Amino acid sequence: MNAARSHITLNIEADEISLNINTSIPLGLLISEIITNSLKHGFNINQTGEICHRFDNNGASDYSLCIGDNGNGYDKDFNIEDAESLGLQLI
Repeated sequence: MNAARSHITLNIEADEISLNINTSIPLGLLISEIITNSLKHGFNINQTGEICHRFDNNGASDYSLCIGDNGNGYDKDFNIEDAESLGLQLI
């Protein structure tokens, strides 16, 4: 990873949610991929930063997930539709 672990803060806000295994496994893989991408590509060495993760239950079967960071971001000419990596295609 480019960023030193001690320089990145992970903020997690999540409602108490119970999901079945068919939802939990793919969701866990996506969350892992997003956070890994933030650590690998979002921050330079010794750069401080923050990754935020929020998961809310908005009703019986209505949920919202928000993950973001205040890192460097993508290049201006980056187009997610042209992504060739499996991780970005999943996301």
